[in-house]
Amino acid sequence: MKESKKILAIIGLIIILFICPTNTLAKETSDVIVSLQIDEPIMEVNGVETEIDAGRGTKPIVTNGRTLVPIRAIIEAFGGVVGWEESTQSVLLTVEDDTIKLVINSNVAYLNNNAETLDVAPTVINGHTMLPIRFIAEGFNLGVAWDSGTQTVYIIKNSFDNNEYNLLMSMLPEYSGQAYTQINNNIPFFKEYEIINGSFEYYSELDELGRCDVCYASIASDLMPTEKRESISEVNPTGWKNEVYDVVEGGYLYNRCHLIGFQLTGENANEKTL
Repeated sequence: MKESKKILAIIGLIIILFICPTNTLAKETSDVIVSLQIDEPIMEVNGVETEIDAGRGTKPIVTNGRTLVPIRAIIEAFGGVVGWEESTQSVLLTVEDDTIKLVINSNVAYLNNNAETLDVAPTVINGHTMLPIRFIAEGFNLGVAWDSGTQTVYIIKNSFDNNEYNLLMSMLPEYSGQAYTQINNNIPFFKEYEIINGSFEYYSELDELGRCDVCYASIASDLMPTEKRESISEVNPTGWKNEVYDVVEGGYLYNRCHLIGFQLTGENANEKTL
């Protein structure tokens, strides 16, 4: 995984340079990385250990290839709310503007009132409600990584906030005619708990002007494409204008680009990275 960590660090600097056009649009949010191991009752939230199910010792398990967990502490770590509807035996989850409803022993869940089919149903084991973490995380646009070596699940939220913007602005010199500048002596800003073993890719929601925010990934060969890139012509990023110039070979001076290159993750017309 040393190669993937190097790529991760490089991507981090590229991301920062692409996503900071104005301070007023940087968000006051906290990045969150939750990690938990199968058959362990302790999870880490941004590197700090805490119980997954306070006082009960409940552990994540794997059923039919899917990880089931007690969910309350995890959802609350991302600023969400967990509710229970006794009459329908349903768990109600809310994170920001999104809601998920899961029914005990049912393979049908509801993401923002739209029915979705689960690979494994929520269940109650020894009095503990256990829910499928990947479906929930992806439903809330959270990244999910799996480290098979340590049987660890990572759940990820990352966006560009005011603190990160101000730090970057304090390091950028005035323009002096060079096309690029080196930041922080070329040392990445990743914290130790942000370096994740196990390949994954995560794309933040677009900002209020429809622009890309953070793309965050640990890249290995399993994410790389095996076929040629498909068309991305249906994506018109905010601020991008398609112009043809007679004096430019091929006609186009500027074109769309991926924040994380297609050859690394195989993303085609994904507006969150274009």
